[in-house]
Amino acid sequence: MKKTSPNDKDTVFHYCPTDAFIKIIKTGKIWLSRYDFLNDYHECSMWDDVLREFFFKKIGDGNDILGCYSKEVISEASKVTNWIMPYIACFSHSPDRLSQWRGYGDDGKGFAIGFNKSLIKRNTEEIENKYHNNHLKTDNDFHFYAEKIKYKEKPISHALVFEEFEEMYKDCENMLDFMCRIIPLQSFSKQASFFEEEEYRIVLVTKLINQKHDRNFPEELSEICFRSAQSGAIIPYYALTMPPPSRIVIGPKNPLTEKQLEFMLPRICEWDKHESYFFDCEKSDLTYK
Repeated sequence: MKKTSPNDKDTVFHYCPTDAFIKIIKTGKIWLSRYDFLNDYHECSMWDDVLREFFFKKIGDGNDILGCYSKEVISEASKVTNWIMPYIACFSHSPDRLSQWRGYGDDGKGFAIGFNKSLIKRNTEEIENKYHNNHLKTDNDFHFYAEKIKYKEKPISHALVFEEFEEMYKDCENMLDFMCRIIPLQSFSKQASFFEEEEYRIVLVTKLINQKHDRNFPEELSEICFRSAQSGAIIPYYALTMPPPSRIVIGPKNPLTEKQLEFMLPRICEWDKHESYFFDCEKSDLTYK
């Protein structure tokens, strides 16, 4: 295939085993899994304690919290994911990181698929706009976010976070509206111990409960689906149509060569059906065996 020279700063990589790689290449879709099935048990909850303090301070000042007065209610309300479930697809800025191969690329036998961040942004914005153009409401019921993770050390300055919360709190009509503003902050914050992953994410935040019967749901995003995990869990996910990739890296333990992959891709690749698009195929530089 024709070689390109992408700027690595503009490219993020989705590490996956071979079976997932084939599905992605054949369908042109990435899965966004529900947040509570990811590998960080603090996922989307890093700010819950600070948010609870923020609410209690407002009550102490004599204010209700968007119609709520009870500390017991507020304590539960401060858990953002009691209100809304984000769905997430994870990427790394690193194209050939050993920890990524071990954790997500089938211990080096899989692949890393590189996507341009600008194309990801444009793609998700177009899908979101298509949804809102088909609906009367254009509030926080359906939004995509695509950003890099911010890694936080604890303890965190609560005063600074309170300022962010106060800004988000303005003009909110109810608790759900406020939580929809908070969830991007929660979804893109992780502990510093995960820093090596250099993570980038696509996050879908939706208040929609029954997309299956929504006739105007964008065709680029599936209805909610379910898949099995090796642990026995059943994982909810959405399949999102992606822009064409710019690079594919073959894992260090994968016996496939660049030439073999280049032969196969035009025959199975979803993106080749729509446009003349070429991307790099390369072998990992790691000597991991």
